[in-house]
Amino acid sequence: RKFFAALGAPGGSRIINGVFQAVLNILTYGQNAQTAVTFPRIHHQWSPDQISHEIGFSADTLRLLRGLGHKTSPIYAVAHVLAIVRSPDGSLDVGLDPRRPAFAEGY
Repeated sequence: RKFFAALGAPGGSRIINGVFQAVLNILTYGQNAQTAVTFPRIHHQWSPDQISHEIGFSADTLRLLRGLGHKTSPIYAVAHVLAIVRSPDGSLDVGLDPRRPAFAEGY
């Protein structure tokens, strides 16, 4: 088997949701690593019972969520996801989350 991807993030209880959404963006929506980690994310956990959302969700989406009975609250970052993904041509594609300073080095 060949390496396909490595993703990770700091962020405590929000790590799983942040990394999952970036993986979903790559595998389901075909986004490159940078787009996948830059795309807005949401977070929900048992307590508090609310949906935290980053800037970038439409007012219509938030209105629909509230209409379903969800409480919503803006948040700066769900997690600060970093990704390395092998492109179809074999090169490595790097995604650096703009929500936090980061850099990539290689050799």
